[in-house]
Amino acid sequence: MVIRGVLALVMDFSKAFDKVSHDRLIYKLDRAGIDKQTRNWIKSFLSGRTQKVIIDGDESEAVPVTSGVPQGSVLGPILFLIFIDDMPQYTKNCQVRLFADDTIVYLTVTAINDCENLQDDLKRLEKWEEEWQMEFHPAKCKILRITRKKNKTIFPYTLHGQILEEVPSAKYLGITISNNMTWNKHIDKTASKANSKLGFLRRNIKTKDQSLKAKAYKAIVRPTMEYCSTVWDPYTKTQSETLEKVQRRAARWATGKLFDKSSVSDMKRDLGWRDLNQRRVDSRLCMMYKITQGLVDIPIGQFATFDRDGVHFQPIYGRTKYYEFSFFPRTVAVWNDLPKDTLSAPKFDKFKENIVTIIHIMPY
Repeated sequence: MVIRGVLALVMDFSKAFDKVSHDRLIYKLDRAGIDKQTRNWIKSFLSGRTQKVIIDGDESEAVPVTSGVPQGSVLGPILFLIFIDDMPQYTKNCQVRLFADDTIVYLTVTAINDCENLQDDLKRLEKWEEEWQMEFHPAKCKILRITRKKNKTIFPYTLHGQILEEVPSAKYLGITISNNMTWNKHIDKTASKANSKLGFLRRNIKTKDQSLKAKAYKAIVRPTMEYCSTVWDPYTKTQSETLEKVQRRAARWATGKLFDKSSVSDMKRDLGWRDLNQRRVDSRLCMMYKITQGLVDIPIGQFATFDRDGVHFQPIYGRTKYYEFSFFPRTVAVWNDLPKDTLSAPKFDKFKENIVTIIHIMPY
């Protein structure tokens, strides 16, 4: 079997939260096993709402709101997820991943039949839309063909009779996924966004208080560069430098030495900032600890061995650098070198405390 790549369809709901039928939602809550008292409470939460239009002071008559879940509430996304939770049951060939109104449908392609299977599942999703009064937005649904094969299997996918656009990259859950399996575009976008936020801080925070500026950087800029980094952690020096340059600029600003020729490494040391690549290794190790302890629902795989000193892994090798430097193979290599007392840490906080004292050698 020759794998030609992965076809991913990034779906977009049309007015997602506004189209949830209240009656159908209550039915699905019952089917999900929600008790009657809670269902009645939710029904009361949704009912009795009205809406009207005001233009230049003239008001329309108020009409009852019979669909939609309130946005901005904690309960809204949960109710929406319950409402669309049965969508994967309508597909036969593809995998479906749901997170609020972010939906992706994908399958591995080995032959033209797989393309036809995806199209068949799109027809089934159209049936789901009709049954539950939801609607996808074909113009915003994108096809992402993830492969490095030169000979690509071309197939015109349609939704509601409209051919879906194929794109070289797509954003899903805040991460830019490229069709060539590299993270260059995501990292460039991340660095650009972080630089913009740093520029905003420099323009608006005029204090010379080093501590305050450092807190602003750590609260607003650094999280942008570390969001979901366990997935896209760069393995080349060039990509790492793209992100580290932002932190160097932040260190100069925080210390007030924008035009000083002093070592930026000394500035970061004085601020107590680790290199971002070191922090990303820490983040991957923390995720691996959560996986081995069953704190997140990710299979540990068949490479793990358990003993009283903690969980160890057999080395994982890949035929391509894209697999070799993905999360599991790359993290296992560092994990197995951790001290025994760190591997056997009884609590996550203790594990995290231990690993920040370790300097990891980056294999560029």
